[in-house]
This record gives sequence, structure tokens and C-alpha cells, in this order.
Amino acid sequence: MNKEHSKPKAQRSEDSGEPGSGGSAAGLAGLPADYPQFLAEIKARIAAARTRAVLAVNSELIRLYWEIGHEILERQGREGWGSGVTKRLSSDLRRMFPEMKDCRRQTCATCGLSRKHGQIGRFAHRL
Repeated sequence: MNKEHSKPKAQRSEDSGEPGSGGSAAGLAGLPADYPQFLAEIKARIAAARTRAVLAVNSELIRLYWEIGHEILERQGREGWGSGVTKRLSSDLRRMFPEMKDCRRQTCATCGLSRKHGQIGRFAHRL
């Protein structure tokens, strides 16, 4: 293999997509002087909003799993549910939501055990 082809090519500053990154001054011609700063501020706001969105989704999923675990424990105590029910529940949920990787019998049981033993109680109350 040719050594030149195995080396990653250095990105030219004109290709970085960042105004004011050392590229051609002609790329900023006709734009306000504070355009690079304005663009950077918008980019930071978008990144922050995306992060908040991901955190909100994660919080909702944790809350949901916590509630599911509580409901499973209640039914186990009240109706005598055994491992066969949680196994079937897990299987049915995986079939209904194939994109969800965490609908496993073990996860269902873990949600219930965590709820029962308060392992994540201090965290969950903040959700």
C-alpha cells in the first residue's frame, strides 16, 4: 500500500467551514464584521438545545422505567406474578418496539428491584 494514501489528508483552512478560520478573506466579503461571532453564538445555542433535548428524553425514559418497575412489583405482590409473566412482557415489548434495545426480562426485573430496594430512589426523585 502506498504510504501517501494511508495518511489522512490535512484539512485546508478554507475547507473547515468556519468563517475567519484562516480561509480566504473573500469568503467574508459583504458580511458584517461581527458575522463570525454571531455564527459561533448560534452554533453554541443549537448545540446547547440539542444537549438539553437529549437529557430531557433520557429523564423521561428513566421515569418511565421506574414507573414500570413499580407497577411490576405491585402486581407481583398483589397478583402473584412470577418470572414467566415478566419474561412474556419483555418478549411482547421487544416485538412491539424492536428499536428499543432495553426491553429485556432482566431489565424489567432490574427496574422492579431498583424500585424495591431504593437503589435509584435518590436520583429518581429529581426527575
